[in-house]
Amino acid sequence: MRREPDADFARYARARQHRLLRGAYLVCGDLAEAEALVVDALARLADRWQRAREDDPDASVRRILYRAAASSRAARRDLAQAAAHGSAVDAFPLEALTARQRAVLTLRWFEGRSEVETAQLLGVSGGSVRHAEAALHEVRRAAAPVAADGSRRLGEVEPGQLLERLSAAVPELDVAHRSWAVAVERRRARRRRAVAAVGLTTVVLALVVALRLTDAPRPTPGPTATTSAALRTLADGTVYAELPPEGEEGQLGEFDAGVPSVIDTAARVTRLSDLPRPLEAVAAVYLRPEGAAYRAVLVTSTGKQVLADRLRLLPVRGPDDEPDVPLGPRALGGRGRFAVFAQPGAVVRLDISTGDLTTYPVPDRNLLVAGWTVDQDLVVARSAGRAWTIDVQEPGARAVETVPTAYEGRFRLHSDQGRPGRLLVRVQDARGVTGSSSTVAAPVTQVWGETLGTQERAVAGVFFDQNLTHPVIRRGNGPIYQGLAAVDLQSGSARLLLAPESPDGRTGRVGQCCAALGWADARTVVLRSWGSHGSWLLSWNVQTGEVLRVAQVRERAATGQRTALALAVGWRY
Repeated sequence: MRREPDADFARYARARQHRLLRGAYLVCGDLAEAEALVVDALARLADRWQRAREDDPDASVRRILYRAAASSRAARRDLAQAAAHGSAVDAFPLEALTARQRAVLTLRWFEGRSEVETAQLLGVSGGSVRHAEAALHEVRRAAAPVAADGSRRLGEVEPGQLLERLSAAVPELDVAHRSWAVAVERRRARRRRAVAAVGLTTVVLALVVALRLTDAPRPTPGPTATTSAALRTLADGTVYAELPPEGEEGQLGEFDAGVPSVIDTAARVTRLSDLPRPLEAVAAVYLRPEGAAYRAVLVTSTGKQVLADRLRLLPVRGPDDEPDVPLGPRALGGRGRFAVFAQPGAVVRLDISTGDLTTYPVPDRNLLVAGWTVDQDLVVARSAGRAWTIDVQEPGARAVETVPTAYEGRFRLHSDQGRPGRLLVRVQDARGVTGSSSTVAAPVTQVWGETLGTQERAVAGVFFDQNLTHPVIRRGNGPIYQGLAAVDLQSGSARLLLAPESPDGRTGRVGQCCAALGWADARTVVLRSWGSHGSWLLSWNVQTGEVLRVAQVRERAATGQRTALALAVGWRY
């Protein structure tokens, strides 16, 4: 990538940069943040300009910009705060809306995008777009001119004109050269990391050769785990990959999912109330047992661990009255700024940047899990037979009971009891409304745990039909009865990740060994694996079958319990 900007890119950026800057400002309400977001979006476009220019660069740059703007820290401050800090161009009543609603209205009325285009650009449902547009009435009413009798002439305030007026004072800035320079530096940084990796490999190979040439006794090489598992096919035609033997996860190559390489659950922690500066966001949260209760420990991407010292969590209990941990895979929202926990008769929200706690009463003592929906505007709380939604963006929000099948995610996988060898896929919204159902061929006898997905794929923990997985067993492996199943929703096909057991029957992976925690990208699942040799976070590329190491989770051996963990990475639809 040459240092001087491509002429076509520069012309493209200069023709659109002011409109993009005004749009970003309308969403986040902060000029400096809006400028940084536009530079980043154009830099990411510049990095793949030769391909993007042939497709739809307008859609690409807006998809990047508006998703980032809706999740930026500035967007979470209302515009009254922005004005107090001197960063607002024009005070206006958008503080009444969530950041996601601002993004919807800006795309619809400032950018002139259709409802379908807006949903696609933001990665939300059409229902989320319509819900946001319903809030426009309140914005127009608040901004309408006041008549002599004190009434407001709503008809005089058109949505597009309102947004044009509110962003009219945003100054014009030329960021084309700066965006290209950022893209060049990022590419060089990637190249430096690649060269460093090659150099390290060369040194290791040289050492190996030197050892082989010496007269010293040659060490017996230990077993190695593949880092690019070959895709294979079961007798029924299902494509699969395999996890390495339990205990060999540390020999895998690395995958960067934005979490530290080691999460030590017995490490010393800093109290949240003692921090000199607030946390921006965290990459993970886990629960540390404390007597009959739990404490939440927040983990940053650099490995710092912070105890939420004002929060004490009780176990949750299902219909069988067995205690369970109050942490689900979708506990972290707002790009790692908020966490929610189910409690007996309530949902508790932790604001990680301030340490503030908000409790939302729920009329059910047997809540099992609470989590954020796809657009992270709602929290869903579920027990074994009931469900509630909570719009935590609204002041004084209350839990509203909905249908029992309500779910935080967009997809749910089920074993099809009436048709062995099939997976049932349901598409639904947070209020349990089912949009469609389909079945996919897969040698699965049972689905367990949560279903997590992207817009095109869904994954869950499963148990397999051993009549089909038994022939896969090779020397050194025991039975293969569990793992993950990922469904491609467009092709209607499934891919499996098999988790082989140890042949001695005493060591190896435990029951329900493998749980999906999220999607790092559109093809890569981040999963948790438990076994007699410890706990690991791994990545599985469902397209290539490659399995890599993300992080080691060092458990507290004295407890003998699995440490509950949630991540703030990628997609969890």
